[in-house]
Amino acid sequence: MVLTVVVHAADIQDRYGARLVVGNAHGKRSHVRLLWVDGGNAGQVVEWAQHVGGWTLDSSKRPNGASRFHVVPRRWVVERTVAWRGTYHRLRKDDGARTDTSEALMDASIDSRDGETFGPHPCQRLFIKFSDTLLAESRMKTNKKKSVAIVQSNYIPWKGYFDLIRAADEFILFDDMQYTRRDWRNRNKIKTQSGLMWLTIPVETKGKFYQSIKDTRISDAYWMKRHWESIVHNYARARYFREYRAFFEELYLNCNEHFLSQINYRFLTAICDILKINTKISWSMDYHLVDGKTERLVELCRQAGATEYLSGPSARGYIDESLFEAAGITLRYVDYSGYPEYDQLYPPFEHHVSIIDMIFNVGPDALKYMLDL
Repeated sequence: MVLTVVVHAADIQDRYGARLVVGNAHGKRSHVRLLWVDGGNAGQVVEWAQHVGGWTLDSSKRPNGASRFHVVPRRWVVERTVAWRGTYHRLRKDDGARTDTSEALMDASIDSRDGETFGPHPCQRLFIKFSDTLLAESRMKTNKKKSVAIVQSNYIPWKGYFDLIRAADEFILFDDMQYTRRDWRNRNKIKTQSGLMWLTIPVETKGKFYQSIKDTRISDAYWMKRHWESIVHNYARARYFREYRAFFEELYLNCNEHFLSQINYRFLTAICDILKINTKISWSMDYHLVDGKTERLVELCRQAGATEYLSGPSARGYIDESLFEAAGITLRYVDYSGYPEYDQLYPPFEHHVSIIDMIFNVGPDALKYMLDL
């Protein structure tokens, strides 16, 4: 029985490919404790697998001093398994244009061949029919690219956050991550006559040192009224405030969500509507997560079908770029420099304030003051 399948480009070295296999199996095969690997996958992969899934890796090597062909038992099982799958018609005809298509066809062949081994499978014909359709669709979409960005949800964030959303085909809110205090998750800045002012959503933190963003609850049911009063007081004289007042008033005063993630999502999607941003916004909770900072990002991208990952410049310090290269995913750091100034209340000009500042000051011209990342 085949537990998991990963198909990758031929130019990826085995030691990186092994990480993709182990990462793909993590969480799906929790009962597995021992993995046999080819001798070439020993070394760092062994330690990495122990860290990710608590697994023990045992390498299958040729006998010492062997100079001729020898059957290495565990490796032979894998090689023959792949060969047996090759008798499945679609695997022989697969043109290898897309790795996810090849994986789907391998899955279909598994159901087909295992049905012959363990008895007729009632869905056998369905799997074969599905794989035929999938292959046809993949050939039409071979050249289609997909950019993905993965960021924690923020409260009414600055314009750069929305430019990142706009640049991506899918924007994944990474709210499985740990909530961090005094960060952008539950607060942001606005301009006032006296200088910058923080608008902060009060949340429950006492004794919850390791809670995730998605599990962070609001601690004050009237926060939205105070925030709205502050916005009205400081932006009533802005050129386009009257035009957007009813929209934001409803957004604030009818906000009944009890969790920070849901509040952030409410405001993010509403502001995207104003800016005419149609990017798909999803949750990390929609996907299967693996351990490891970079490994988790790569796996989210792989599951989302990404060909390119868009990252903020601050991530250069911790991202392992080789893992993206091994997965065949282009890694691109966005550049937030070069924003033009607009007619802003209360000089001097400040770029790093909430997006609502630009909306109230320039209204429908907001996109003219944003960047194509």
